[in-house]
Amino acid sequence: MFGGIAQRCTRGTVRVPRQGWCSARNSSAASNYNLDEKQPNKTKEPVHQEVPAFLRPSDILSICPKTIEVNSLRYPILLCHGMGGDKPFLKYFRTVPEDLESAGIKVRQTDVWRYGSVYKRASLLENQVRATLDHLGVKKLNLIAHSMGGLDARYFIANMGGHEYVESLVTIGTPHRGSAYCDWCIQNVVAPSKVDLWGKHLPWEIGAWNNLTTHYLRDDFNPKTRDVDGVSYYSIAGVMTPTLINPLTFSYNKLHPIEGANDGLVSVHSAMWGTFLGTVPLDHKEQIGWSLIDPRPFFRRIANHLAEQGH
Repeated sequence: MFGGIAQRCTRGTVRVPRQGWCSARNSSAASNYNLDEKQPNKTKEPVHQEVPAFLRPSDILSICPKTIEVNSLRYPILLCHGMGGDKPFLKYFRTVPEDLESAGIKVRQTDVWRYGSVYKRASLLENQVRATLDHLGVKKLNLIAHSMGGLDARYFIANMGGHEYVESLVTIGTPHRGSAYCDWCIQNVVAPSKVDLWGKHLPWEIGAWNNLTTHYLRDDFNPKTRDVDGVSYYSIAGVMTPTLINPLTFSYNKLHPIEGANDGLVSVHSAMWGTFLGTVPLDHKEQIGWSLIDPRPFFRRIANHLAEQGH
């Protein structure tokens, strides 16, 4: 039902098993493209091929979340938010925690620096993971992270001992190779806004923006943040269709000529990491329910995938 292809996207190759659901634990014959070994995580041009679908447009519009039964998980879920976090009248993961809880899954959410650097955010994530483990009385957690939250989680797992407490990580729309749109914003929006009319630097936190550029992910973050054996890594990418009324159409048009298909902020290529589960026809904000589209079927299917893999 989900398109039946998964891709392995780290440690130098992308493997594309041709048939059936598979994970990092059971991948078989595959076609590959290599990363440039001399420059870690700097990719060559990807081979143009059909990208698998985790959800199709018809799935988004026709599925009632209650019709998707959720299988029991071995470990609870911790939802990790991206830049910005909760808003006063809008939760980051709209309706998702409540829905998964109603299906019998233990779910908690993070609350880290909204616009801080990956290191600052990962430090708070570490504290919240430990507190969640103690509160729930479990040894490990399944992390589901959106956008920058996936980078926080990877840093925590690789560099802060998080591999001892994380069973799996699912990233959704995470810029694992940065975003060319963020590069443009740093040059044209963020950096200029740090200085007032008199050249005085304003006290605004832009660590998050600096940590989402393509050069930072390529030259600094990825070489120092390697996957850890024993943790299962999965990823999902969004693909949007630009329209005149979608506020992400501007960023989509900036990003598309450089990186191709994208969700308005992150390209499909950048979002691939670990076992690639496929694409969803959702832009960056729709992936977490910041629209009229119901995100609950999407997250129920992620939970079921984790259950099927024994997490």
